[in-house]
Amino acid sequence: DPSSFLLSLKNVFAAAGQHNFDFNTQQDVAEILEFILNKVTDSSVVTRDSFNIRSLTSLFCHNCMQPNNREDNQSILRLPVLKDVPTASSNLLETEQLVDSNAPFCYVCSEKKDSDSKLILSNIGHLLIIQLNRIIVSEGVVTKICAPFSCTPLIEVDTTSDNEVHLKRKFKLSAIINHSGTLDNGHYTCVINDGEFWWHCNDRAVLETRLADMDDTLPYVLFYQAV
Repeated sequence: DPSSFLLSLKNVFAAAGQHNFDFNTQQDVAEILEFILNKVTDSSVVTRDSFNIRSLTSLFCHNCMQPNNREDNQSILRLPVLKDVPTASSNLLETEQLVDSNAPFCYVCSEKKDSDSKLILSNIGHLLIIQLNRIIVSEGVVTKICAPFSCTPLIEVDTTSDNEVHLKRKFKLSAIINHSGTLDNGHYTCVINDGEFWWHCNDRAVLETRLADMDDTLPYVLFYQAV
């Protein structure tokens, strides 16, 4: 029963100046998770290093051919809902052409120019959290993507340092947060692994399960540990 936890969390949100948190209505678990991680990592260097995902976005202008790099740090990696983690991560790391209305501002040309955008992951901590982009906003309308997604038990993630050193890191699936129902009237459950067995946690009901028996349209947030 998460009531006590949610009441405490409401007080934390209020102390941070966010008074609109109402645990009697459905919340976005990924937003709450990110809020908690930011609080924890702000006070702990060890925790920050464990959860940190460092990425580098390179923009190559088609006009001046000069690169413009931006480094970002985040605690959650967001992926499209495409088959499984390897497929979705490969899609995220593909070179994307930004042209016409999507063209970014080039600081060398001093105006918007067609460019190539390339994202690389330069470092990942010991713990990798992945959020699937199931909730999208199009023309002011919020919808949920219920496409199936396979939660790969063991994955390899490419990290690149200084555009030269390539490293494949292995991560093992340890937990999944599922979301069923609609955006207005839904329910969260989770599936966790204790090192030997998988357990399906649905409020007070905790039952042994198998990963293969899980509904693959429900996964929303995935938790991986480095191996």
